[in-house]
Amino acid sequence: MALQNTDLIAVWRNSDQQNYKASITQLATAVADADNTLAEVLVAGNTSGGKDLLITNSSNATVTTLSANNRNIFTTTTQFNSRIQVGSTAKILLKATGDIYGVATSLIGSTSTGNALSIYPAGTTIDNLDAGTQGTATVTITNTGAATFAGALEALSVDGGVYAT
Repeated sequence: MALQNTDLIAVWRNSDQQNYKASITQLATAVADADNTLAEVLVAGNTSGGKDLLITNSSNATVTTLSANNRNIFTTTTQFNSRIQVGSTAKILLKATGDIYGVATSLIGSTSTGNALSIYPAGTTIDNLDAGTQGTATVTITNTGAATFAGALEALSVDGGVYAT
């Protein structure tokens, strides 16, 4: 004899030390409303059923949310060993070599440093930048458009404008 949706089962709730009854329909709804685990998604043919996929760490804290309807959230370091492509036909390409390719680049300057762009000498590493041991930038462009160059500035031609002496 198969279970029917109206069948009742006994439920023990540990929080208040009480017995309750629940229908098979209530139980199925509660299980269906739970966020999918990676194992559940893999068993379901890589389909999350329209629910977010949560990846947790050993403390059961969510470190990655792959959202079915919103944005994906990564709260730990995400490493890509190849490249990141934005758009089905590449609009922006971040290569594993550190090269960034795009049609146009717009930068929003930092309000804390006042800089919109800083370029560091060859040999500077991301670890140096992250540790604050990178030294001085060779080129800095501030939020106001002022540019500072540590070395010589050469131009093939300069037309118009006002130049300081």
